[in-house]
Amino acid sequence: KGTPLTSLTVAGKNYKTLPGLSQNFTVNSTQNSTYLLFETVVQQNNTAGDGSNIKFACGIFVDGLLKSIRINKVTASPNASTFITHTQIGGVENLTTGTHSVSVACSRLTNPVSGLTLGIGVPATTSISNLNNFMTQSSLKVDVYEIPQNFSPIVNP
Repeated sequence: KGTPLTSLTVAGKNYKTLPGLSQNFTVNSTQNSTYLLFETVVQQNNTAGDGSNIKFACGIFVDGLLKSIRINKVTASPNASTFITHTQIGGVENLTTGTHSVSVACSRLTNPVSGLTLGIGVPATTSISNLNNFMTQSSLKVDVYEIPQNFSPIVNP
């Protein structure tokens, strides 16, 4: 927690930012809770039937710093292209007022057999027919809950 995204996207760490998910959001009150919901489909092309599982990790970053990480795996099925739905919820308390950025980056943690492709938010390969780009697309939802600091009267006496 707190690791900069820039230190994870360098060679050797292999975290890749998922395109199209980065966005800005605004916080108006110093008393706040921000909830981040990330969901995607992860697929491997285990057509060789070697039965290997692939572990991966996805992180949610606010202002370039890691706030949530989840390690998961795609369990192999012999001679099949398997996939899972990866759902991840993170939270941040009391961000400063103003505009903040959020992004998601993922990395493959294990490489049990060379030639196995892992698709996160996209089909593992174009030759796989059980999923397409629409079905595998990722989503990121940001909810900011705030306690107002400036109260205006609703009814004038």
